[in-house]
Amino acid sequence: MDYSLAPNGPSAVTVTSGQSAVFPLLLRSGPAVAGTTVSLACTGAPANSTCKVAPSSVAVDGNSTTVSVTVLTGVAGSASLAPWHGRIMWAALLAPFGLITVRRRRMAAVAVLCVLLVAGGCGSGRLIPSSGSPGSGGSGTPTPAGSYNIVVTATAAGLTRTVNLTLVVQ
Repeated sequence: MDYSLAPNGPSAVTVTSGQSAVFPLLLRSGPAVAGTTVSLACTGAPANSTCKVAPSSVAVDGNSTTVSVTVLTGVAGSASLAPWHGRIMWAALLAPFGLITVRRRRMAAVAVLCVLLVAGGCGSGRLIPSSGSPGSGGSGTPTPAGSYNIVVTATAAGLTRTVNLTLVVQ
């Protein structure tokens, strides 16, 4: 039982922050591997970028399968969200239940507070670029310039195959 994972195009791509780098790969397997599922993942993405493999798993059938690795640069990481963001959401959702025990004259003030909390959370998880058009590198969270080693790993039936790709951000 054996399979291979290899570049099916350039293994080095140069982009500016805010652009995507796409690396095509080819997953080949022999007939003895049919029915096995290969899981794919990538690591090594720089700060303010994401790395995704599509598809992330492949049920091999003895034929070749094209796999695409996409590194999107210039995006905000999940760590950039305020840690209290979730607590505000829960407070806004549970506040109306507190209205049941509040007297009528305070009910209006609590209702206004609930509306403000809910309205403040609308769209807070979306990054709006500060300038430029999509893909122009105008986002507020640039990926630092440099050369990065992106490692794509395929695992199945105790076998691991890796491919090293190079992402250069200018």
